[in-house]
Amino acid sequence: MKNILLLLCIAFIILGFGSCKEDNPVEPEAGKRDYTWTADTINTYMDFIDRVGGASINSLWGVGSSGNGNTVRKYDGTAWPVVTTFTFIENVFALGCVSDNNIWAAGYDGYIWRYTGEWEQKLKYTETGVKGFLFLDFCPNRSDDIYLSGVAYYDDSRNRGIIMRYNGYSWKKVYHSSENSYYSRICKDAAYPDDYFIYSLKLSQILGQSDTTTYLKYDGNKMETIYSSPYFNNGCSLIRSIGGRVYFGMKDGIYRYDNNKFIRYITMPDGDYDWYMPFGRNEKDIFISGQYGIWHYNGTDTEKIMIFNEQNTFIDAAAFEKDIFILVTPDFKKVIIYHGTLKE
Repeated sequence: MKNILLLLCIAFIILGFGSCKEDNPVEPEAGKRDYTWTADTINTYMDFIDRVGGASINSLWGVGSSGNGNTVRKYDGTAWPVVTTFTFIENVFALGCVSDNNIWAAGYDGYIWRYTGEWEQKLKYTETGVKGFLFLDFCPNRSDDIYLSGVAYYDDSRNRGIIMRYNGYSWKKVYHSSENSYYSRICKDAAYPDDYFIYSLKLSQILGQSDTTTYLKYDGNKMETIYSSPYFNNGCSLIRSIGGRVYFGMKDGIYRYDNNKFIRYITMPDGDYDWYMPFGRNEKDIFISGQYGIWHYNGTDTEKIMIFNEQNTFIDAAAFEKDIFILVTPDFKKVIIYHGTLKE
């Protein structure tokens, strides 16, 4: 049962939206809430979608895990057809977007792919003594400076969080944890330009003891724990870069890390929610997903703008100037991609 919960959590927290962009120097306007919504339900019994993302709406991709060999989907303006010219050979859980023709994907068994007009395998990362690697999240700063987080699996059941870096020519491992952990999310915060923030799920080796939700700060050399709590306190927490700042989703709201401490930025109502997960455009245009709907924060107040017809699990999201895409699933047989378009 614990392994099932772990796989569920990995599938829902390794989401990747956010490209580590710098803060906009112009004060953002309050986000609007007047959207036209459509819902695209996709049968994914054997070809699940775990990630959606792109540098623009013209290059928006869906990738994930599959029982038949991994399938790639691309949004064509109305639907998400399968791209029949390419199939990933392993499940994909990380998607990083630099530009429309510079997109990275990675996942099980240490595979890394790149799209530059067409998809191609760039690397299968291996290391002596390591059974395999699972890559979970990209943080692309520039085309020649991309970070990738994940986990290394050992034959003796050790699972160590890792960080990789691409310098424009090759990938290299730059950090290896000494603890059993999954580095599931990595983000850059403009308020801490020399650091990276990481969501880590620390795995307990003691029967009956809870796993641990941990937030880390990495300065390129050492790793510092800035928050730690038993997993059941916050469930599958999520961090995202929004408008250059990193936001942390927890059970009672959305937090930011300011002056080296956690500050609750958005207070959410108490209720039957395991966690709140943020995504959006800037600090005054943040969407918050729960199990039964979507809220919106406009810099002043929070309002529920969508109610799900059934309990859903939030998986991923992508936001553009006038469009947002929200990937959720009610079960493992289908996913629903909600598309919101701002009214003129």
